[in-house]
Amino acid sequence: MPLPGAAHSRGLARLLMVPDGGAAWVSRVAAEAPTLWLQRQQAAEARILASARSNAVSVVPPVVAVSCTGLIQYDECPRLYRYLHVDRLPTRPAPWSALGTEVHRLIEERTQLLERRGRDPEEDAREPDLDEHAVPHGEGQPLSIPKLLSTYESTRFAGRPASKVEEPFSLSLGHNRLRGRIDRLDQFGDGAWEIVDYKVSRYHGQVLRRQRIQMKLYSLAAWRLWEVDPESLTCHVIYLIDGHEETLRHSAEELDQAERWAVEEAEQIRRGEYPRVHTATCEQCGYTQVCRIEDGLDRP
Repeated sequence: MPLPGAAHSRGLARLLMVPDGGAAWVSRVAAEAPTLWLQRQQAAEARILASARSNAVSVVPPVVAVSCTGLIQYDECPRLYRYLHVDRLPTRPAPWSALGTEVHRLIEERTQLLERRGRDPEEDAREPDLDEHAVPHGEGQPLSIPKLLSTYESTRFAGRPASKVEEPFSLSLGHNRLRGRIDRLDQFGDGAWEIVDYKVSRYHGQVLRRQRIQMKLYSLAAWRLWEVDPESLTCHVIYLIDGHEETLRHSAEELDQAERWAVEEAEQIRRGEYPRVHTATCEQCGYTQVCRIEDGLDRP
């Protein structure tokens, strides 16, 4: 069976969106034309590595600006951070990312419309609190924007205006900077504050490490930039697939510790330290083959 060429790029892009990421197609074609497949594979690997070397920054920059997402990616796998943000290697299509972006946009739009109605921010403030990276699905069915928005509308946050929506921030981390955007930030007359973060995912029985780090970084930004007392700040993580809510609080001591951690992580990025870290998710990573070749390891 002949291998597809450049004219089939759209078909290959669609192929990557199937549940197995094209693995079945790869196995079949490799079995039918092993010699030609090996030649194409080696050529592709050579192009990717050449691209990585040509894009790599060899001079240590005086300062770096890293996003909260980037800092968390670096924490999970420094090598993956390099592939994405330094080498800028191509990535697989991720239609669920576009879904998440659209859902956040619609929530922002609805919140701003509510603000323009001129309701009192305190109106629903005393309601009782609720307890609150695979392709997201809900109950075995593909997700839909109306279903996710319906979950949002069932929360108490949908019924009251916000103080800040999709609020960007830039926080100093020593000589470097941390960038981020908070989904929602509410301030109340009694001095209390709330951070709300919407996740287009389900609750997995605990708040994941990356989500805890994200909430600490958001709380740190609120403390340093808007002088929000950590003792008066509460974080709410809303999982839009199942409607679960988790509530987190952080002491000043915890935020100081998170700040020291973030400063060191950003400095390691600035120095260009990207070691390979083997985790249970390596085999699902789109760069597993490139990573192994770079380290001179045998193919899995």
